Amino acid sequence: MTPKFSLGVLMLCLSLILAGCNGAVIQVHAAQAVVGESAMSKKSVEIYNCDQQTDLHRPLSEEAQVTCTLTISDIATSTSTSDTLELSDELKAELTARIESAYRKHVDEAKKQVEAVDLFVPVGKIRMYDIFWRQETYSSTVSFKADSDTYTAAYTYTVNIPDAVVNTEISCTG
Repeated sequence: MTPKFSLGVLMLCLSLILAGCNGAVIQVHAAQAVVGESAMSKKSVEIYNCDQQTDLHRPLSEEAQVTCTLTISDIATSTSTSDTLELSDELKAELTARIESAYRKHVDEAKKQVEAVDLFVPVGKIRMYDIFWRQETYSSTVSFKADSDTYTAAYTYTVNIPDAVVNTEISCTG
């Protein structure tokens, strides 16, 4: 799936209005992803195929996983009065569930892509793979109704997606 198509699907999903919080309407506002190489360190993996009679195939997902983090502001602001509201743990949990739900298709697609990456090692070889993570960061707002007013809270959702590159290949016999 191309990044443009993937982002388009994500934007469509994020434009949905989601119900929750005791009948309140929660709306997750879409954000353009800021995509770049992550500051996470690379991971190197050696895969041996010295004792097998066939080529070895292993999905990247056995070595590295897609990870996600979500940060939601502790304070929401009224859209009409600029009053602030401290988010309770219960409300924050509901907002977290709704935001994660809005990104679920995108994260599932990333997991499928990682599962499809084949770490291949020919018979009698040792391969060193370097695994790097691409980080996608989505910063936007989530809106909800409380006390007959609409409030908005900022959030940042980060998706780290691994990819592998063959670094070195050597023979098992030296």
